[in-house]
Amino acid sequence: MEVRPVRLSGNRVAVLVANEFEDSELAEPVKAMESQGAEVVLIGLSAAAEQGLIGKHGLVVPADATIDEVNPDDFTALFIPGGRSPSHLRKDERVLQFVRRINQAQKPIGAICHGPQVLISSEAGRHHVMTGYPAIAEEFDNVGATYVDKEVVVDGNIVTSRRPADIPAFIEAFFDLIEKKAKEVAA
Repeated sequence: MEVRPVRLSGNRVAVLVANEFEDSELAEPVKAMESQGAEVVLIGLSAAAEQGLIGKHGLVVPADATIDEVNPDDFTALFIPGGRSPSHLRKDERVLQFVRRINQAQKPIGAICHGPQVLISSEAGRHHVMTGYPAIAEEFDNVGATYVDKEVVVDGNIVTSRRPADIPAFIEAFFDLIEKKAKEVAA
């Protein structure tokens, strides 16, 4: 029997998350990334996050590290799930600096629902075409970004989606971008 290589083998994906994340927007992409060979690192704001972050619907996940313990250079991609978590993340300058450094290196960034708020606050989304939860559409103007109401939008190194129903399309587009970047780096 032939063993097929997994799509994300050798990739290390940072996941920025705080309390009140949208459960499915964290769990489903993380499960998919891990099933395809990625090393996924959940990054919280403080040591308390390592005891467990609580989603909007009760899912509890421990962070693997805090924002103070990680270096953006050690990751090949970044994922930001939605819910209310981004409203906490976007207020933390350490998070914004982490996102800026990932973006400056043109590493793949994926964000769902309210996740693009962190891209807006860090200005990583400046002049990009993105989507997100419709209620945050006006925020895109703050950084000269263009909001479009589509299930998934890929612009440069950024992949965005609107809501849990978009997760399958998001996963496919995000994985494609990670694979594309890996091939560019290898060339």
